[in-house]
Amino acid sequence: MAMTIDDMREWLAVLRANPDWKAEVRREVLSEELLSLPDLIRQNGEDIRELKDVVRQSLEDIRQNSVDIRELREIVRQNSADIRALREIVQQNSEDIRGLKDVVRQNSEDIKQNSADIQALREIVRQNSEDIHKNSLDIGRLSDAVDKLVIVVTKLDG
Repeated sequence: MAMTIDDMREWLAVLRANPDWKAEVRREVLSEELLSLPDLIRQNGEDIRELKDVVRQSLEDIRQNSVDIRELREIVRQNSADIRALREIVQQNSEDIRGLKDVVRQNSEDIKQNSADIQALREIVRQNSEDIHKNSLDIGRLSDAVDKLVIVVTKLDG
């Protein structure tokens, strides 16, 4: 059966008045892909909103990472400077230690010499003590002899 334009207008009016019929006609005329487009577009909209949030968060993370990287670079620069300074200190300490080893070696030799000198001085002190003791005995005998001589001289004078 052929439809005229007037019939078409009436038919469209009937479809507009009956949404259930309109939906049925749509399912008959449109393919499944076309019918699923509104749902796909809605889903794509939601996905795009989620992606925008992800991109926004990623940008914030990138900005924060950039700040962190700048801070870490400064820390690395400072650590490098500290390491250079510590290397200089270690090098100076190593030189000082080598110098101190020479001083300790010389002190050790001096201590050995001092020990030998002390031992020799002990022997001299011991010998001097013996000599002093002998001299004390000799002085005692001389004192007795002088006393006797004084007695003899006094008797002769007297």
